[in-house]
Amino acid sequence: MTERLQHTFSAQAKQELVRIALKDADCKRAELAAVVQACGSLVLSRGQMQLEIATEQAALARRMFGFIKEMTGQSVQILARQNQRLHKRNTYMLRLQGRDVVIPFLSRLGVWNGLGWSRMLPHNIQKTCCKRAYLRALFLACGSVSHPEKGYHMEWVFKEEELADTLAQLMETMEIHAHRMQRKTAWVVYLKDSEEIGTLLAMMGANRAILEHENERIMRQMKNNVQRAVNCDTANLQKTVEASVRQTNCIRFLIEKGILRDLPGPLRAAADARLEAPDASIVELAGMMSPPIGKSGMNHRLRKLVEIAEEHGYHE
Repeated sequence: MTERLQHTFSAQAKQELVRIALKDADCKRAELAAVVQACGSLVLSRGQMQLEIATEQAALARRMFGFIKEMTGQSVQILARQNQRLHKRNTYMLRLQGRDVVIPFLSRLGVWNGLGWSRMLPHNIQKTCCKRAYLRALFLACGSVSHPEKGYHMEWVFKEEELADTLAQLMETMEIHAHRMQRKTAWVVYLKDSEEIGTLLAMMGANRAILEHENERIMRQMKNNVQRAVNCDTANLQKTVEASVRQTNCIRFLIEKGILRDLPGPLRAAADARLEAPDASIVELAGMMSPPIGKSGMNHRLRKLVEIAEEHGYHE
């Protein structure tokens, strides 16, 4: 498994999600709110306030550009900055200028509480479809998911602890139990459960990704079941061999001490059968008796032979 395969799966999921067409204005507002909270910052320049939204995803920048233009009717600047660091993608910047534009815009999104910036779940996100839109946009903005062939891991990386808490609490209301941790200066929300990852992909609308995820999950489950069966068979075989060796040694001990000839006929017959077929199972030995007996009966006779040998001083 290569990093490229993992990146490809995550990127494909995002490409599918960013193409989802939205007709509901509330869902568009929910997506915008999530992206603004995750990627936005307020800048004061020459006495002017401006909102900047930075992302490395061109498709997400175009989507947010359209939503902002539709919602405000204002001109939105879009800039592309070439990243000088090796293998880093370009950064796309959306810029909305003017306090009289920015503050009403943030207030409509529910991310401005009158005193400052809020990264709690906006109060106007109430409908289920809007909550899913909010989740989808947070994943597009700062989430990633591992290729299921590598393992089950889905995470979001935030600069602010408050937004990490907001996401985890929202998922909890949807019965998805996320974990949280601090990674250096960032806050991470992550999932490890394959079913919860699949459920969340489905909620967000990543239908093709969920199909690939589910196919791989089923294949892994089948492989695990086969491996467990093999392990179980191996363990049972080892126990059978160890028991057979112990029984054989005990019987030979009883013969050397002259004890076996004085035992009841059924026990002598069981001893003869074990010596004749040291690799046979209990069921096979039971069928060799005359007349044949059940598995429990044969097991009882062999245990009795071992007990008698130990009573007369046998030890390994």
